[in-house]
Amino acid sequence: TRLGGGMNIKKTTLRNDDAVQSFYLDLARDSQLWDHQQAQALQHICVRVHQALNTARVSIWMLEQGTLRCLNLYDANTGLHTNGTTLSQANYPAYFAALTETRFIDAHDAHSDPRTREFSKNYLQPLGIGALLDATMRTGGATNGVLCLEHVGSPRLWTSDERALAIVVADLITQVQSHHTLKDTVSHFNSLLNNMPSAAYRCEYGNRWAMNYVSPGITKISGYRADELINNITLCYADIILPSDKEQVDAVLLDAVKGKHDFELEYRIRHKDNSIRWVSEYGRVADNKADGNASLDGVINDITEQKLARETRQQQQNIISEISHGISGTTGEAFFNTLAEELANVLHVDCGYISKLADKDDSMMESIATCVKGDLLPDFTYSLAQTPCEIVLQKKTTICYNADVLHSFPNDAFLRDMAFESYLGTPLLDANGKVLGVLGVLHSLPMIDTELARELLQIFAMRASTELERKITEHALRDSQRHYQSLFESAGDAIFVMKDRMFADCNPVTLEMFGCKRDEIIGHSPIEFS
Repeated sequence: TRLGGGMNIKKTTLRNDDAVQSFYLDLARDSQLWDHQQAQALQHICVRVHQALNTARVSIWMLEQGTLRCLNLYDANTGLHTNGTTLSQANYPAYFAALTETRFIDAHDAHSDPRTREFSKNYLQPLGIGALLDATMRTGGATNGVLCLEHVGSPRLWTSDERALAIVVADLITQVQSHHTLKDTVSHFNSLLNNMPSAAYRCEYGNRWAMNYVSPGITKISGYRADELINNITLCYADIILPSDKEQVDAVLLDAVKGKHDFELEYRIRHKDNSIRWVSEYGRVADNKADGNASLDGVINDITEQKLARETRQQQQNIISEISHGISGTTGEAFFNTLAEELANVLHVDCGYISKLADKDDSMMESIATCVKGDLLPDFTYSLAQTPCEIVLQKKTTICYNADVLHSFPNDAFLRDMAFESYLGTPLLDANGKVLGVLGVLHSLPMIDTELARELLQIFAMRASTELERKITEHALRDSQRHYQSLFESAGDAIFVMKDRMFADCNPVTLEMFGCKRDEIIGHSPIEFS
């Protein structure tokens, strides 16, 4: 066949009128399109189209925000599949416009066709492409991709059957992509359901909670497999709810069904291993039926650990309140004695204590308060070396030996004499982080709830540090005052203090100089003695 200008045109036809339909049905039934990964399915389509139309290059492209991205390109000459190439609308405006205006582009001579000639220099000529047949892929009436058939060599006259085949294959590609997207979504959804610790369900409210579906997470929650609960085959889920909680659960669900609103529950179940578990349940009424029955959709979560944590936090708050009440309004020695007693009492240990570094020798410790089995011991001094207190102060952190502490510190006489088995201590630091002392507890048995003890010691260490720092500061101030008074009294010169032009204080030399007694000068003006 020849077109105007004497150009030779290659013409091919499908074998018969039913060829398009036959090819489409055969391809649509091909399991490789549906059972394999999407990338493999697209590769298979490209090869099949090449075989049907004898086109050297077949490719599938997706259109996204003005850019075509190649999902797969099959080159029959090399037998290779490639992908990733992109084409921008800014560079090929006429081609992109044609894609949105029609279902196909049948460029018999791609170099001269106004829709495709802008590809000539940079794409068609280097690859030797003479003709293009492109069919658009559409979703919701909008173009979202294109099936591209490229004939290498001279121009080619595309027939109506070939155009029809390209269009039906483009539509089939859209179906394949939708299928794989749905399959991936379902697979992802099932993966989430199968791996999440919660259990999603649908049940029939009016049929003793018969589960139509429940996800595998129910096994971890209840100990029962999903197939044991579905349709009440082995047992009904409602039967594992503790009887004491069942009335509340029934009331909430009945109210939700009548009011057609969401519901939220917390209740206990008996696990298959006979342990008691706390669960929370969030759901909604999915389908209210005329006979009063309803379908419920919801999610069940195991909240046993959260419940225990809340109970532990409440216990901690109660203990903190108890200790805080005991030491409120106390300072100094009374504060330290009360704190040592309260810690030992609420933690059920044999000994609570507070010690500080010795004033003039930081290798020694001085006890401030030591309560052993309810009795306050007299204060004593002990060497810091080879004791757990030494480790606490060196590391400036809480240290715990929940058992066999004497094995680690065999030379600690206090541990040995009192036969203590366990130790927990935390440092007392001033505002600048300087070590002041240690707050700790000891017990003749291994400590069980060391986390609670650790938290309590760290909480009250701040108050104890403040009180100890105040005590040390007051002691230093008293020493300073005594030193000043000694210098003041023993000075060889007359020294006096004036306030509001009156004598406020004076030393013995001043009294001797004025020849009077102390009560005769204090509160008087120097003018009176002139």
